[in-house]
This record gives sequence, structure tokens and C-alpha cells, in this order.
Amino acid sequence: MVLLHSSLSSSSQWLDLVKLLKDHFFCINIDLLGYGDAPQVNDPNNYTLNTETQRITQIITAEIGDADFILVGHSFGGAVALLLAKQLAKLMGQRVSAMVLYEPVAFHLLGKGGEAYDEIMAVTGALQDKTATEAARVFVDYWNYTGFFDALPGKVQRSFAAKMDKVMLDFKGLIGQTYTLTNSTLTNSTLSNRTLPDCDLAHCKTFVIEGRTSRLSAKTLVRQIAAQLPDVEHLVFDGGHMAPVSQSKDVAQVMAGLILKVKS
Repeated sequence: MVLLHSSLSSSSQWLDLVKLLKDHFFCINIDLLGYGDAPQVNDPNNYTLNTETQRITQIITAEIGDADFILVGHSFGGAVALLLAKQLAKLMGQRVSAMVLYEPVAFHLLGKGGEAYDEIMAVTGALQDKTATEAARVFVDYWNYTGFFDALPGKVQRSFAAKMDKVMLDFKGLIGQTYTLTNSTLTNSTLSNRTLPDCDLAHCKTFVIEGRTSRLSAKTLVRQIAAQLPDVEHLVFDGGHMAPVSQSKDVAQVMAGLILKVKS
């Protein structure tokens, strides 16, 4: 099992889930670039999500060779997971056997226009030309609620502010993607509103989880992904976008149940 965390977080957010599943899986809990114990991005000017997936692929290969695995991701880590699954499938066949994704923020899939797209573009614009602390306030409050950042201890505020350069790279990488999840529309009358997925994800069981109180951008993406992938279950968790961090034990229980169901 490979686990990918959200922006401004680290692999530690998955410790409750790892604790539940460590007797069932070999767990590869990865710090994404710029977070936790991972190195910083070497070449920010040329950063894309491929920068993340190439490093992740190297780590996975070093640990388990070409074995299949279950992929878990949240927010930014969920978007990286989607891209990773597509890349590995094209290179090596259906290597990701299943995915459990909590609100993967693959913003490019929204397309231009629409309320959800405009919402996240407004947030991106609000991050520009701000001090690190001001940008951290905008970002953290968006994914939680107004005033959340200011209620945090000063040490945590400073830690978040110090990582905002990487958060901006995360946004750049997310918005710069161009892949799609679909390649044609089915003509069967009973499936006229469904789409035929790319063959590289056609056999990957996927669970996508939406936070009941989350932002429109994330909720819209979850529903769009659920409508486009073939073997997918869409679940709603009673929490917000950051529930895998703020309600880690509860989210871990839900995810562990889904993952063990796949294993069985």
C-alpha cells in the first residue's frame, strides 16, 4: 500500500491508517517533495507533477519491485495518485490494483468556466503577491474556515508559512496537467450520460470520498471523477476537506474498511 498526503502535511497524517493495516500490507508512506523529511524541489522553474511521480516511482520500485499495490491519496496527494496510476498502467500494465482517494484536487479536470473552476481560480489569484504568512492564511482558511489560521499556535503558523513556496508549486503542477479520464462517450441508451474511461484505468477499483462540508471545487471534482471512472464507488464522509488530518482516526476506519474489502 502506497500513501500520499495533502499539501502542507506529511506522511504522518496516515499513521492511524497504517496502524490499522500494517499487519495486512507492506506500507510505503511517502513524504512528498518539500514536506516532512523529503528534499526540496531542485528545479522550481521546471516543476510539474511528473517531478513527484518520477520520484515516487523510484521509491516504490526500490521497495517492492514491479509488484501491484493499493494507492491511497488525499487532496494534492490524491491528484498525484491519479496521475501516477495512469503513468504506471501505460508503462507496466495495471500495476495499481485499487485506489482510495479523499477529494483528489486534480483541478485541471474541472475545465475552464463554471462555479467550481472560478472558485479555485479565485483562491489561486488571492495567493499571489502576498507575504508567506498572508498566503498561508488564505490557503488554510479556504480548506477549513475563516479564522482557522489565526487560531493556530504561532509555531504552526510559521511552519505553514515556511512551506507556502511549495504550495504554490503544487498549484502550478495541478493546474498545468492536461490528461483526461475519458476518451469517448458510450452510446448505450442506459449509459448515455456515462463516459468510456481510458483503458489504463479501466480495471482499477477506485473509491472516491467526498467531505460533506467541503468546498465546491473539491466536491465537484469527486463527483466528476466518480462519473467518469468505470469501477468506482462514491462515498460521503461527515467532515470537510481536511478530515484525513483533523479526523484522522475516523477517516482511517473508513478507508481501512474499503481497503480490506478489496483485499478480500
